[in-house]
Amino acid sequence: LTDDNGQLLPAIYEVPSAVDNSGSVSYVRVTPEGFEPPKMISHDMDVIYTAFDDAGNTAECVVQLRIPAKEGQLEKTVFFNESSVQMVIQDTSNITDVTFEPAEALLTLGSHITVEVTATDSASNRNKCKFQVSLQG
Repeated sequence: LTDDNGQLLPAIYEVPSAVDNSGSVSYVRVTPEGFEPPKMISHDMDVIYTAFDDAGNTAECVVQLRIPAKEGQLEKTVFFNESSVQMVIQDTSNITDVTFEPAEALLTLGSHITVEVTATDSASNRNKCKFQVSLQG
């Protein structure tokens, strides 16, 4: 959350409480260790509460803390090429061409695009793969 001036406020939430059918919760582990609201955060993070009972059973509750998108972060132009995408291409012949379709895309927050990569070897054999890219807030 932000204040009226757009400044981030501390993460405030009700800490989950654990209840066991035996009535005995041995302890609750918090990851990251010692995290307690209210707390300022500078990046998206998960706070994991793991409850343990005397019989060794566990249960988890995950609190997802997310920084809201700022103006200008609602869209981004992304380029796809051999420098920007980590790939492993193996062939007994030399790879002569690698194409990305599309080569660039304007992504909006929460949207995704499917990119198709085509590799061509010196014998004109082709192979393709696809992957999806999304813009997360």
